[in-house]
Amino acid sequence: MFMLREGRFPRIPDLVVWPGCHDDVVKLVQLAHTHDVVLIPFGGGTSVSGAVSCPSNDPRTILSLDTSQMNRILWVDKENLVACCESGIVGQDLERQLQEQGLTTGHEPDSYEFSSLGGWVATRASGMKKNVYGNIEDLLVNVRMVTPTGVLQKQCRGPRISCGPDFNHIVLGSEGTLGVITEVILKVRPLPSCKKYGSIVFPNFESGVLCMREIARQSSVVHERDGETGKTSSFSPVLYMSEMARLVHNETVCPQRCQPASIRLMDNEQFKFGQALRPVPSYMNLMLDGLKKFYITTIKKFDVDTMCVATLLFEGDHKQVAAQENKIYEIVVKFGGIPAGEKNGERGYMLTFVIAYIRVGSMFIVIVERDLGLEHNIVAESFETSVPWDRTLSLCRNVKHCIAEQCKGEY
Repeated sequence: MFMLREGRFPRIPDLVVWPGCHDDVVKLVQLAHTHDVVLIPFGGGTSVSGAVSCPSNDPRTILSLDTSQMNRILWVDKENLVACCESGIVGQDLERQLQEQGLTTGHEPDSYEFSSLGGWVATRASGMKKNVYGNIEDLLVNVRMVTPTGVLQKQCRGPRISCGPDFNHIVLGSEGTLGVITEVILKVRPLPSCKKYGSIVFPNFESGVLCMREIARQSSVVHERDGETGKTSSFSPVLYMSEMARLVHNETVCPQRCQPASIRLMDNEQFKFGQALRPVPSYMNLMLDGLKKFYITTIKKFDVDTMCVATLLFEGDHKQVAAQENKIYEIVVKFGGIPAGEKNGERGYMLTFVIAYIRVGSMFIVIVERDLGLEHNIVAESFETSVPWDRTLSLCRNVKHCIAEQCKGEY
């Protein structure tokens, strides 16, 4: 967005095409191959890896293949809980149409308002509710991809094949380098009957990380609890398959994991930023906020310059959600955390989407309202990585230190 605003693109596409279906893509790829044209697939345009950028030193014609017109759900199999969709369908449109049929993918990356299904597969996307629904690689059943040498797809729609390498894993994360993804078959689930937010305040970020680690540890192994003795036994594959079958038929399943659909820890800077974005409260809400602040800072002795917040989202039936809440809040108390309410949890969860409208990254905001950050010479973007638990705190400290030092050196 900064480059678009400042007009500093070293190279732009020579052609833009909007295919309407798989067969159109086949013809375009064949033509591009015959005439030695560079073809760059384009989905929702939310990627931050630069994969859709044009190579500035390539003398060949560059064609941008925009999949936005390939945006249909081709069919839904409610018996086997799978759906086939064109790759250009945007996340929020996919979810809306599935929910009209009582279904959901559960895949909700923070860019899902604009990002496309094909883009999810091409970038090996992760969603905010992956604890329950999994990442895109867990949802993917089959993919259809057009390459210069032909169409690649599996003929079998079985959930798993034991022989040979998995073609899906080659396509996942390929970022458009191997071909154009045109159709995707992915798993869907019945809509959960209960959805509830929550939030937790911790005295400091270190306590929050330790709590997150304990929740993840207790969620890493599925337990089977004996109702009479209260003993915990080992995982039973037969029981697990039985419970999955009951899930398909919308029957109640006893909870086996304490991990909610989404749990995200925000450090003190993020916490303060979220508070700054809150709407102006009414007089009554202002009084209530004052009482809450008094309780946290005076009675519980939390420091506003070190405290942090975790947001929670529980999904399932009412029995599952209640059991998960009880288990989570039991763990939280051991690390000095205090439940902070459902409303704060929902606001914190939605903050993830709000940030996309403030930072550089939304073309629509730049065009319609101009970018808030760039108006004040501020460029912001998200960092995404994974790290072992024992290096989490040092990673966060070092990244912040490096950014602060770099900016200090520049200005």
